[in-house]
Amino acid sequence: MRKIFTVLSLSVVTLGTVFTSCSSSDNRDEQASTRYNVTGTWDLMAFKDENGKFIDATILKQWAAFNADGTYKSYSNKSNYSGTYTYDNKSLITASVSGFKVYYNIISIDGNEAIAEYYDQSNTNDRVTFKLKRR
Repeated sequence: MRKIFTVLSLSVVTLGTVFTSCSSSDNRDEQASTRYNVTGTWDLMAFKDENGKFIDATILKQWAAFNADGTYKSYSNKSNYSGTYTYDNKSLITASVSGFKVYYNIISIDGNEAIAEYYDQSNTNDRVTFKLKRR
């Protein structure tokens, strides 16, 4: 369980890289996808535990915002983070957090709700699945 929370904290730090936008307007640009629109501010709602059950994570109040220019901001564990991200316009977001790469594979986006799988460059087999909600 400790490992899940460690991965959860690191991934939410980079969550901003993956799931946010600085504007509430409906601007489309090179970061917007023909498959999924990942721009916006996304709040962490839940994560999947080792038994496959989603566990409420709203108490953590973690969020991420992806800007149209490829920059992001996020909030996690009482700290603010910023960096850059790229989106392949299909399902993979690659974020750079202080030079460390993390990846989000979008499983689905339905309106303002998303499910995404997180992993990082140190162990691509160690993955965590999240539920997110766009503001």
